[in-house]
Amino acid sequence: MSCKGCFVISICFILFSFFLLPLPTRADSTPNEGHSSLSVNSSVPADGQTTAIVTVTLRDSSGNPINGHSVVLSDSSNSGVTITIISGTTDGNGHALFSIKSSKAQTDNLDVTDTTANIKFYTLGKITFTIAGCYDSPPGSTPQLISAFAKGSNQIVLTWTGAASPVSHYLLSYGFTSGQYIYGNPNVGGQGTTSYTVGSLSPGKKYYFVVKAVNGCTPGNFSNEVSTIAGGSVVNTPTPEQI
Repeated sequence: MSCKGCFVISICFILFSFFLLPLPTRADSTPNEGHSSLSVNSSVPADGQTTAIVTVTLRDSSGNPINGHSVVLSDSSNSGVTITIISGTTDGNGHALFSIKSSKAQTDNLDVTDTTANIKFYTLGKITFTIAGCYDSPPGSTPQLISAFAKGSNQIVLTWTGAASPVSHYLLSYGFTSGQYIYGNPNVGGQGTTSYTVGSLSPGKKYYFVVKAVNGCTPGNFSNEVSTIAGGSVVNTPTPEQI
């Protein structure tokens, strides 16, 4: 075969390759909202400690991942939220990673900004921060107030029967009107406590007292109510309506 023939064959092969063989695709540098996404657990406890991992994926209009872009995740509606950057630059799969936690219970919209392309996607995803659950069992029974005696002019000593297990502590409430308790102490002692001295009372004033057992985050029912005057003696009244 002559060299002239070799030249003609080479030219034909080049033209055939140019028109018929597919060219390699190249990702656009502009993210597309319809192809980009945000992935996160839909529900997270709002305890200020539990974190969720947020995965942001940036893709162009053809669905190709965008690599090497700087990303910012924001939640402007929640003052109790904390967002931490794990990897703020997209990798070869278009992924950027963040962690998020909140001390406020609410549903938030998550916004994503590609600072490299200067584009912001509003509400690319949502997350719900829920009130942390309480799974402690209630106390086994309700305590009963049995006495209230004045100690000096401004103290009253209360005694009650203990509640059945489980009990972590007792809560005391009191006030100037039956059924209306505006003062109290959320922890007057652990299981086994059956008396408490209330101080800083006004001499001559009549006070109404109730007590309840609590186990962890689960309260029991209020006891019967007793009333007495600082410097006086106990008066028993019926058990109030359960609260």
